[in-house]
Amino acid sequence: RDLHSLRRRQRQMCIRDSNYTKAYLFYKELLQYTPDNVDVLVSCAEMEVRCGKVADAKATYEQVVALDSDNLQACNFLGSYYFLKSEDARKKIEADFKKLSSPTRMQYARYRNNLSSLFDSGYSKARAYLQQVLTLFPSSEAGKTLEKIKLVEQEVNK
Repeated sequence: RDLHSLRRRQRQMCIRDSNYTKAYLFYKELLQYTPDNVDVLVSCAEMEVRCGKVADAKATYEQVVALDSDNLQACNFLGSYYFLKSEDARKKIEADFKKLSSPTRMQYARYRNNLSSLFDSGYSKARAYLQQVLTLFPSSEAGKTLEKIKLVEQEVNK
């Protein structure tokens, strides 16, 4: 018991001192003893983001949602993550298509198919998580992002 309180104080001091890497290591250690503790998972994911381990944070937040589908922080992160990744991929798809001086029907069809696949794999995940955010908290940012997703969907379904 004393070891756990000592470790908790060490984690808090690391966060206070902005030593996120050390705090992250403490949370990873704690997860070995309590792997299904949502609070510890969320704290670990926060430290992963602060340490630049965004892909790891995504995986950790997905664990959180699997345990607690109403976790606001996890839903917000995942919705934003999938939206931003989808936006980056869409920009690349569009830039590649614009490079074609006179695209053939097959190239245009491939372009449309790529956009549709992206919507199904990325934007739809973002939408699901952000809709969950709105059921938990009246976030204007989540609402704005959902509007952007709706516009993308209309473009894809033309």
